[in-house]
Parts: sequence; structure tokens; C-alpha cells
Amino acid sequence: MIFKNEIIDALLYVRKILIMKIQIVILATILSLVSTVSCRKDTDITITEETTISGVNGFITNEENFTVGQAEVIINGTSFITDDFGYFNAEKVAQWKNSD
Repeated sequence: MIFKNEIIDALLYVRKILIMKIQIVILATILSLVSTVSCRKDTDITITEETTISGVNGFITNEENFTVGQAEVIINGTSFITDDFGYFNAEKVAQWKNSD
């Protein structure tokens, strides 16, 4: 009778180990799938325009050649305000060109 109980205990232990191994394989598969999906590149993006990034700076003057402070300078839809001496500095201004 003791021998039969030992066999049952051993079988239950083996079953427990197999279940743990199956759980580890399932978990590894899920993690692998999640990391693959989250790291994949999005290939649906189509670039239809060229973009040029540049910078412009300078002074704004009036008809009498005096600098104009607090003037608004608009470059490609982006607004910049001159300082008290009429100077502005527009860095990283994007310009789009059609690919036609």
C-alpha cells in the first residue's frame, strides 16, 4: 500500500511540473507576441511631401529704416514677435514642397 501511495505522489508531482512548464511556455509565447506586435514598424505611412527645416533671423524696419519692436513676423503660418530692437530669430521653420 505504501508503494502505491508513493507512485500516486510521484505522478501528481510530475503532473504539477508539467503544468508549470506548460504555463511557462504559454507565458513566454504571450510575451513574445506582445513584444513583436509592439515593436513592429508601421508600414502604412506614405510620405507625399518633402519637408525642409531651416532657420531665419533678421531685423524688421519701417519705411524710414527704423527698427520696429514687438512686430509680428509670420513664416509658413508660424508667428514670431520681434524684440524691442526689431530683431527676430525663427529656428526650425518647416517648409513643405509637393512631390508633384
